[in-house]
Amino acid sequence: MCKNNKIKIIFAVLLVIAVQGIAYADDACEKLVPTSLRNALEKKYPDYNIAKSTDQKTNDPEWNKYYYKEGQCLTVASGDFDGDKNTDYVLFIVKKNTTMPKLVVALSRNKHWSINELPIWNEQIEGCYVETTKPGTYEHTMSYEFKPSKTNEREKVTTNNTSIIAGRVESTGVVYVYDKGQWLYVWVSD
Repeated sequence: MCKNNKIKIIFAVLLVIAVQGIAYADDACEKLVPTSLRNALEKKYPDYNIAKSTDQKTNDPEWNKYYYKEGQCLTVASGDFDGDKNTDYVLFIVKKNTTMPKLVVALSRNKHWSINELPIWNEQIEGCYVETTKPGTYEHTMSYEFKPSKTNEREKVTTNNTSIIAGRVESTGVVYVYDKGQWLYVWVSD
């Protein structure tokens, strides 16, 4: 193969990679995440991408009519979760070439991020949401008897900081509270 053909092939491959990156960067969810956090996530979770707004679109037109809005991001939220007056982030990431999500929270720490996974029970990204909640008291749903399955699960939590609620639209809601260096959670809807 001549040198010019090799250069053309390399250029074509780089162009495809660049175009894919530009298309992804235009996503509503990607735009909400600071570059330094995107870089930290890519390093810690190389097999995952930030969930895109289009991941919420399903094959069900009725569901899409009520819950999917093009350009709206339901899978990234920000607030001061630990009370240090810095902006922290919570977001869903998705394993590449699958629909399997993880929920991660990134606490701002000077010039770096403290990134942790939060427990979730969703097996696919479709219909997942995350939002912030106001300071207050959150109690276990009355839908079923409280039987903690994990050490960080609580029947009731009270917080003075912004917290997180995540789950599946029209299905579940779990409130996550950062308390004394650990994440506690309570099921508030099921």
